[in-house]
Amino acid sequence: MNPVRAVKGRLKEWVFRIAPTRLYLALYARDTDRRVAENPARASGHAEEAVAPIVTAYVRHLGLEPHQHLLDFGCGTLRTGKHLIAYLGPGRYVGVDISRGAVDYALDLVARNESLSRKTPRVELVEPFQELDLPRPPDFILCHSVFTHLVRPAARRTLHQLRHVMGEGTTLALTAFCGESYGHRSYKNIQYPVSEIKEMARQNDIALEELAGDWGMSQTIFYGGLAGSSQTAG
Repeated sequence: MNPVRAVKGRLKEWVFRIAPTRLYLALYARDTDRRVAENPARASGHAEEAVAPIVTAYVRHLGLEPHQHLLDFGCGTLRTGKHLIAYLGPGRYVGVDISRGAVDYALDLVARNESLSRKTPRVELVEPFQELDLPRPPDFILCHSVFTHLVRPAARRTLHQLRHVMGEGTTLALTAFCGESYGHRSYKNIQYPVSEIKEMARQNDIALEELAGDWGMSQTIFYGGLAGSSQTAG
């Protein structure tokens, strides 16, 4: 590796590790903007053909149906979102993201694709921890590859944010990198113990369990709902 590039990489990782929560998220959003500008198809990590079938399979396994309302929290460039929009009925998809580059690309994608635009999806830029303006509690909230990038304070506040839009029948599905202890896998990849993910959710009156089965990815899938509701895991 080029020595200058190596030094820049180590500096970048150090900055991400020590940054306060809001600065970390601002840096993350700007890094995503850069990746979208360079290659939208891989801006969020794996290519669409690798991740979209997995996500659509597990959300349908968890009960997502075409008539239901879905909040895609951290929708990115719609690499999976466009498949969910196609699956859902008109007006049933809301996607939000903190990356302006990702949202702009997603809106342009919808505008250029008649089959997507006919479904009238709503895709919006949001600020971190912003109160979400939804006409009704969603039936399903998807947070795929969101908590994989959230440091502890951000993860806690995000669960609090989601709790306030959940209803008694809402199913929440989120993914996380899991290991024996909390820590950075890279400058923006974070891992958690399974028990910590569940405990942070419990503190927000959300009951989560791990989804069994081999889903062909390195992330753990958690699912559940408000504690004591009909959607409560287990």
